[in-house]
Amino acid sequence: ISRFVYCLGSNTGIGKSTALELARRGARVILACRNKEKAEAAAFDIRKVSSQSFVKKGLK
Repeated sequence: ISRFVYCLGSNTGIGKSTALELARRGARVILACRNKEKAEAAAFDIRKVSSQSFVKKGLK
């Protein structure tokens, strides 16, 4: 069963750690971040663990 997880503030800190762990466990992670550069960096790290992550940029 595929699960999608929508993570807010997931480009640094606890949010990023949570997103990484969920990706390791097989979830499809959707990142919602305000900072585009940090979001891309977090997505890159998460894609190392799971190729099934998405980035939603520009949230304010």
